[in-house]
Amino acid sequence: MRTQNRKLLDLTEWRSASMAHLAHELRTPLTSILGFSEIMLSQEELTDAQRNFCERIQNSAHQLQQTLNELAELSRAETPPKKT
Repeated sequence: MRTQNRKLLDLTEWRSASMAHLAHELRTPLTSILGFSEIMLSQEELTDAQRNFCERIQNSAHQLQQTLNELAELSRAETPPKKT
């Protein structure tokens, strides 16, 4: 029973660490997408269609960012406390 319990705890820790790592790895390119879309939107030479596309990109990136934040919160909430 203790062995199974330890395995479940190890699996839970691994899953939480994996989710946190995934969220972190996805934030790096997402930051670039948000940054470049902001730069593009600051340009006055954009057509209405181009501006609309950039706004869509930015809105989708913000939605993804929120999802990643929720994923990171979930992984922190699921991580069992370390025994010392």
